[in-house]
Amino acid sequence: MGTPFYLIHGASQYADIPLAFYFVSGIVLVSLSYRGPSNGYGSSILAGLMFGFSAWTKNEGLVLSALIPLALLTTATFARRWKQSGKSCFLILIGIAPVLAMVLFHKIHLAPVNSFYALNRPEQLAANLIDFDRQTHILIRFIKGAYNFGQWPFPWLPVLVVYTVFVRLSDQTSKADLFPFVLILLQAGSFFLVFLVFPQDLTFYLDTTLDRLFLQLFPGLLFAIFSVLKTPEEIFTR
Repeated sequence: MGTPFYLIHGASQYADIPLAFYFVSGIVLVSLSYRGPSNGYGSSILAGLMFGFSAWTKNEGLVLSALIPLALLTTATFARRWKQSGKSCFLILIGIAPVLAMVLFHKIHLAPVNSFYALNRPEQLAANLIDFDRQTHILIRFIKGAYNFGQWPFPWLPVLVVYTVFVRLSDQTSKADLFPFVLILLQAGSFFLVFLVFPQDLTFYLDTTLDRLFLQLFPGLLFAIFSVLKTPEEIFTR
């Protein structure tokens, strides 16, 4: 809430702020479903509803909804919790379904053709995918954008890294806590892919959208990190 860019961008009333809220809410609820005493039925369904609202808010939310089963499958592979992950995926899909049905109806019957698809020719798309200079340029912009994100008077990333090294992982951390990290990484990968195949001026597109895309992921990333670190109580009572 204290990140300067959130205050500035929130006043502009862009949809990225509510999208970030739905995204982090879904992540928190999925994490609660893994840790909860009652198999997390309610938490998983509510998580699906939050992810569904993100799909209604912006196209990035639609991509996110498609990545959730893959994130759960990856988490189950590392945590060896196939039954719980499968149940969570089913319940999340139940929560997503009503909103997703409305989104798909709107996209198919009411929404105009997206310029991204209208302007992207197959031969240009293939050329962009294998363009090493383009890949390098996007990766460098991602690293610089993440390092300088938030319009803080100092870079936030080194501070967070130092804090993480100092505090260390909580004893309560399990492999199931990988889910937020996997989902965020997959969503960031989808952003990278969109930039890679974008048919128009890449530099202009990066300049005008990259900070807003990081804004969508930042709250979820903070939750993911602090949920696996020791709490102040764990630090000072030992």
